[in-house]
Amino acid sequence: MFNSLIFSLFLVIINFTSLAQERVKLDPKFYRTWLRHEFYQDIMKGKTPRESMKMEPLMQLYFFPDTNLVLIGSFVEGMQWNFTITGTETITIYDLYDKGKIEFTIFLFEQDNEKRLVVDDGIEKMVFIGLDERYHNRNGVVPFINDRFITGDYVSADDSSLKVSFSSDGKVSGLKNYFEYGIPLFWIGLTEDFDMIILRYRLEGIRHFDGFHWKKSDDKLILFNIEPSDDDIDSEIRYRNAKILDKYVELIEINSSDLQMK
Repeated sequence: MFNSLIFSLFLVIINFTSLAQERVKLDPKFYRTWLRHEFYQDIMKGKTPRESMKMEPLMQLYFFPDTNLVLIGSFVEGMQWNFTITGTETITIYDLYDKGKIEFTIFLFEQDNEKRLVVDDGIEKMVFIGLDERYHNRNGVVPFINDRFITGDYVSADDSSLKVSFSSDGKVSGLKNYFEYGIPLFWIGLTEDFDMIILRYRLEGIRHFDGFHWKKSDDKLILFNIEPSDDDIDSEIRYRNAKILDKYVELIEINSSDLQMK
């Protein structure tokens, strides 16, 4: 179902490899989640995922701990590859069907006293920035984005008894029957005119979601109702031509993530 795909990463995993049984002898700094340099810089400057939207096939990498496996992909899908260690800071990935053909050469280099990752596909060299260790998992970009913009505890500006919490792992409490949230990283079936946040709920045991426009300014997080372009809650294009309506809730932040944009 489409609504189960909105804010997870590496949705389609094509596994052509098996786990390596031996421990790899590679620079430990490889083993983390890596994010495309341009996108990372935009996010850290305060641009939202929509404003920084990239539909490139290579946006992130995740190295499985203690293996010769790496997951490479966009924000929609990824492929799991087996790599060959060709140096302490260099690995090579060969074509799946032509073992003599190099698909990627990946290596570390240092910039501003930090390790960077370069992926060379033979056409261009793409630079990636490693995320903090807490985001070292196959969906690590999701909590990174959450922490940058949303994660925290809030109180309603209109009703001090209403307390709302958004956790790094995408859980939400205090907003009616909503139990999960997510900031879309890709925009299939969604409007590209304004920033959206997805709030998920259950109806008769089935998971559904509602979309809201969100705006963050200093310690205020405001959610606005949206008029969907399709009333069918299961429609894949429900929010493609959505319009912003009135304010749903205005929240004042009382505790935030250390990565939070101020």
